[in-house]
Amino acid sequence: MTRIGRLYELQQVDSRLVRLESSLATLDDGSSLRTQLTQARSAEEASRAEVNSRQTRLRDLELELQTTVAKATRVEQDLYSGRTSNPKELRAMQEDVESLTRQRQRLEDQMLTLMEEVERLGDQVRTLEAERQGKERALDEHLEDYTSRQRALTADLEATRRQREVLVAEVDPELLRRYDRLRDRKGGVAVTTVSGSICGACHMTVPEALLGAAEGSDDVHTCEDCGRILYVPSR
Repeated sequence: MTRIGRLYELQQVDSRLVRLESSLATLDDGSSLRTQLTQARSAEEASRAEVNSRQTRLRDLELELQTTVAKATRVEQDLYSGRTSNPKELRAMQEDVESLTRQRQRLEDQMLTLMEEVERLGDQVRTLEAERQGKERALDEHLEDYTSRQRALTADLEATRRQREVLVAEVDPELLRRYDRLRDRKGGVAVTTVSGSICGACHMTVPEALLGAAEGSDDVHTCEDCGRILYVPSR
């Protein structure tokens, strides 16, 4: 293999390193799914808190209703016991019974509304719970795939780096320095092939005389348009 051929092989390895490093850096670690899961958990917790709040209020109303019913029962017993004959006291007791009856109806209406809300929110909690469980499964599956891909890319990257070390040791130091300078200036591509008579990097036409001189040559020949080193294997 010519030294330009070896340099082109190094270019391919370096290009592969760039792709692998980019793939590894942009690998999705599940951050978006984690955010979605956190939001799903918060929504579920908030909904459960609403259910608990209404259930607590419902228990308070039940106690208040029991107290109201008991009080109304006592007043009615006093009203119809015959122990009181004073018209003014009887009217007051009758008004108490009517007031307690209205209060009982109000409490029962509030309780009915709360029970309907608890039922509705219970359905909502079950829906949110299912959504949260689905997101947990999705995250688990994604992380399993992420870990597998990360390990594969890391192993490939390490193997490619070792391959580069071997190639660098075989390249003339001065040529390597020129190659590195070109890579810095040319977006990572210092050596390119020619397809037909077209430069593989800038896609401009390479003169036939230059092609002939570069073919199978151990010397450095560069594209007249982009300045990259041309690799033209012997046909």
